[in-house]
Amino acid sequence: MHPAPNAVWQIDGTDVVLADGTRATIVQIIDDHSRLDIACHAARSENSDDIWTALTRGFADYGHPACVLSDNGTAFSGKRRGWPLVETERRLAHLGITTIVSSINHPQTCGKNERVHQTLGRWLTARPAPRTLDELQALLETYRQGYNHRRHQALDGDTPHQRFHASDRAHPAGPAPRVAGHLTRTASSTGVIRLGGASIGLGRRHRGATAEVFWQGDRVTVLIDDTVAASLTLDRNVRYQPNTNLSAMC
Repeated sequence: MHPAPNAVWQIDGTDVVLADGTRATIVQIIDDHSRLDIACHAARSENSDDIWTALTRGFADYGHPACVLSDNGTAFSGKRRGWPLVETERRLAHLGITTIVSSINHPQTCGKNERVHQTLGRWLTARPAPRTLDELQALLETYRQGYNHRRHQALDGDTPHQRFHASDRAHPAGPAPRVAGHLTRTASSTGVIRLGGASIGLGRRHRGATAEVFWQGDRVTVLIDDTVAASLTLDRNVRYQPNTNLSAMC
């Protein structure tokens, strides 16, 4: 869990079937720090226009995140395929928001988003199937209100709404055309990886794990199993970089 709200948003689409058998997509955005459901948007498919609609709703309610983490879906990114920036990446870059993409051909997107997809799916299954996208959107708004104000064991009994508003938010750090570097590192027995002259502490629970490291200037994001393990701005005055910087940004 990242120590600041709006440091990382995880975005993904999940399929749902309407009452007439038509397939639809729910674009869901989760704040990594608080588990707040930033937006749930009913769409015909996972396409750039509907993804942007979901993101702009999130921006209007909660501000701009420093980083957006997605899977390798073509509407989110072309990075892993060697393509130029897709429309979603261009729009986010214009706002100074960095984009990170999880592993290609991985069956999961990001841990938190996969879990909330399951929670949402169970909630929808317990109710009559919506007939239209408008009906689905109305259900999603009811779900979000309940989910965001429900006490969560992983948040020490706080609600996602309480946790999101309990501390200062991260912000985009400036122009972010795309991630400048990407490599893998194996965490040491104490859960540390090295990047250049810096040592980044991930915690002992990650000892021996293979980490994907993305950086742009001094902004660094570390993924383990496609989940954010660390996101920080390097302090070049010290060698050891603990993962406790509340102003850290992707």
